[in-house]
Formats: sequence, C-alpha cells, structure tokens
Amino acid sequence: MGTSIRVNLVQQQEQSQEKEKFLRQEEVGDTIVLVVNDQNADKDADAEKSLRTCSTPDCNGIQKRSWYKSKILVGNDLCQSCYKKERLILSNRICNDCQTTQTHSDWYRSKIVKGTYLCDKCYYVELLKVQNRVCNDCGTSKTSIAWSKSKRVPGKFVCQRCYVREKLALTSKTCYLCKSDKTSSKWIKSKVIPGADLCVNCYNKEKLTLSNKQCGVCASRKSSMAGWYKSKKAPGVDLCNSCYKVERNSLANKVCNDCKTTKTSQWAKSKTTIGMDLCLKCYSKERTLLKTLTAAAAAQLKE
Repeated sequence: MGTSIRVNLVQQQEQSQEKEKFLRQEEVGDTIVLVVNDQNADKDADAEKSLRTCSTPDCNGIQKRSWYKSKILVGNDLCQSCYKKERLILSNRICNDCQTTQTHSDWYRSKIVKGTYLCDKCYYVELLKVQNRVCNDCGTSKTSIAWSKSKRVPGKFVCQRCYVREKLALTSKTCYLCKSDKTSSKWIKSKVIPGADLCVNCYNKEKLTLSNKQCGVCASRKSSMAGWYKSKKAPGVDLCNSCYKVERNSLANKVCNDCKTTKTSQWAKSKTTIGMDLCLKCYSKERTLLKTLTAAAAAQLKE
C-alpha cells in the first residue's frame, strides 16, 4: 500500500509540473487570467529572429545556421557558400601544377612536393597517382572518377568504367522495348509504361517523343539523340541538333585558314599552325597528310 501511494504522489507532482509549464498567471485589471504558454510559437518566433540575409550583392541566401562574419566587409554576415568563396580569394595561393589562382572547392597540400598547394582538380589527379592501383578487369592504371572495390572479386579494385559494367551485369535487367540485357551507363524507368526498365538508348528515344517539339528552322519534329536546343538568335525557339550546330557555327564568326570559308558543320584547330581555325573538310585533309608523313618517316627509320 505504501509503495502505491508514493507512486501516485510522484505522478501527481509530474502532472502539476507539466501544467505549470503550459500555464502562467497574468493580472488584467483586478482579475487574474490563466494564459497558455505556446512553446512552439516561441520557437517559431526565435527562428524568425535567427533568419539572416547574406550581405553579398548577388546572393539572396537565407539560412538559420553556419553564418560567418565577412573579413572584407567588416560587420556583414555571409552564408557558408559566400564565406567559402571569400576565404579562397583571401588565401592568395597558386597551384603548383597548373599555376592557377582559383580552385572550385578548396586548396590541398601536395603529397609529392612537400610545402606546395594544389587546386582540387590537380590534387585529384595526384591522388590517383599516389594510390598506384591497377584495374583488376582491364589492367589500366588510370580511372575517370575514382577507384571502386569490385563486387565480384573481394579485395580487388576496378576503374570507373569497369565498375559501371560490373554493376550493370549484376542487375540482370532487360530493356522493355529492345529486349537488350545491356545498357551504356544505367537502367532508367519508363515514363510511359509504369515499372518498365529501359536502356539509355530507348529512354532517350522515348524522351524525344514525349517532348513533342518542332524545329523552328527546318520544321522537323525529330532530333538526334543529343536532344533539343534553344535558339540563341530567336529566344524561345526550339532547334533540332542539326540546325543548332549550323546556328552555333554561324555565331562563331570564324574563317578557315586554308579555304577561307565561313561555313562548316564543325570547327577544329590546326595541328600544324598554332591558333589557326580549320573547317571540317580542311582539317580532315590535314590529318590525312600528317598520317601519311608519319608513316613514311617510320618506314625510313626502319630501313
């Protein structure tokens, strides 16, 4: 009996404390009024007070946390992104490899040349060299993004290309349209047939069909796998891939160094004359000539 009375007393005390948290007395004239304490409203008010705006002119960043004081504009608040940019500018560092003064994310210390700094791009290239790994499938010592552990052979590393192939082989899926069990990079869900898997090629075809666009130049309703583009001459006008290339080359305002034409499907830089532009036809001729001369020189060296 004594234990049950004690438990009841403890429960009553806890309930009374909870009521006191939510109720407070206020005197209004000669009367006393009980007012409910809305803690959520207080939290919302504090959150509104804590909202700040970034002082950078081109930034409209509004956030609640991770505010920093500017070291250039004294007393102004900066969001995390703008503070990072300001810090990179004030660091006044130069990449030891490419000699650039700008980096995308941060500066890193070189692991080969002590005491020097590298931009994020050069640091990534150096990191791949230091790791000194070889792909277990193709035997290459280079990779595009990063090394990944093989899911078929434990403890072995594979390059990014082989890792994608390995991952796709383990999924065991089939394209709903072309019935292929292979895809270039990943499997994608169809937007027309619920639950159906499509290879990248069929998905791009489906996406172009659903776009229902028409080229503003040739009036075609079809485009290549590259997709549709917006015209730079006529805003809001859609262009197929072929017409977009023609417009882009016309806006380039270039002249072929050999035939002096201003029209081509693609511009290329000359391999014999530095800085000179060539049309695709002249570039192909130059490339064929270089191959012939290289083969002749190699034959003379063998003799």
